[in-house]
Amino acid sequence: LGGGGAGSANPQVAHFTRAGSTRSLSPRPSLLVGPSPRVADAKVALAPGKPQDPESLCPCLLVPKGIELVFAVRDLLTKGRQQLSFSVVDMQAKPHLHIIVNEQGPVCGIHMQLLDKTPLAWIRTTMLYERGGNLPDICWSSGRTFCSLVKGKGHAPCTSEMAGSSRPNSTGSHKGSGGRGGYELRDPSGRLLYLIQGDFGRKAVNMVSPTGQPVCTTESCSLPGEEEPHYQVRVAPRVDAGLVLCTLLAIGKVEGNGRSK
Repeated sequence: LGGGGAGSANPQVAHFTRAGSTRSLSPRPSLLVGPSPRVADAKVALAPGKPQDPESLCPCLLVPKGIELVFAVRDLLTKGRQQLSFSVVDMQAKPHLHIIVNEQGPVCGIHMQLLDKTPLAWIRTTMLYERGGNLPDICWSSGRTFCSLVKGKGHAPCTSEMAGSSRPNSTGSHKGSGGRGGYELRDPSGRLLYLIQGDFGRKAVNMVSPTGQPVCTTESCSLPGEEEPHYQVRVAPRVDAGLVLCTLLAIGKVEGNGRSK
């Protein structure tokens, strides 16, 4: 897994770009590891990666060393079955990934694709609607399980850089809620990959490695020309941004949002 690296002391901030693109956006100050310099060409190219790399869910979305990746996600997921699609965008609302939520049939899930419909990953949500109510699995596009979301035990370490960006979770939720313990990601062997804590209802979330290294922070945000609520995701260097995104989407289905009925 590429996650968990702290990167350099002053990482650049990149936004999604298509492979071959030379355009990038102005970086913003880092929330993870200190202020970031302004850069002209920082980017993370999107292109199909090697399938089923045993150490990475989405190799093409691995954030390079010295770079932080920033993008925005529409806050549309609720606890019930849904049939919808939306794009993951940069901070200027330009789409770069496509999310398809298909939960009307016997097999329910969330598909993540490139804009050219190349499949990247799949989140299995069928178990949310079955007796027992287990939490989602995050899978390669083939359907093979990469890791699973499980309830946390409340012992997630938190670095000083991240501690100030989240608030205690004071909102209620159904039995799938991580509650004060948050959530964990574990691979099929049970190995701990990441710990996730924060105020899930307000999208003020921290994700860290088992050793406490920053992985991701999120916060509510607004985008130019967009009325629907979004949340900003900031991913640390050497982290699989695809796995981070799938984790946040899986938690979004479990927790719902403030508009969930």
